[in-house]
Amino acid sequence: MSNPLTEQPPASADQLLNAIRQLISGGAAGASASNAQAVTPSDSTTLENCRALYVGTGGDVVATVGGQDVTFINVPDGTWLPIMATQVKASTTASDLVRLW
Repeated sequence: MSNPLTEQPPASADQLLNAIRQLISGGAAGASASNAQAVTPSDSTTLENCRALYVGTGGDVVATVGGQDVTFINVPDGTWLPIMATQVKASTTASDLVRLW
């Protein structure tokens, strides 16, 4: 089985910014989020229906996306990650995380 995370070239900063704008404005995945919940990083807790993560205090975010663990290195304070994460791993150093769905 091919790995969809390595088949695409890296997104540019403009592409990521546009994706975040779409998410915030409700243009991604059909509608804006109507629910939010604080996330405590854990290797055993599964997130259901997560459409984005908000990072209040920056650091590394280790999340399971598309069945694979991905590390977002040095995420700044106040960043939106438009990812459908199923887990936020205990090795995450960022804090004040909120999932939206």
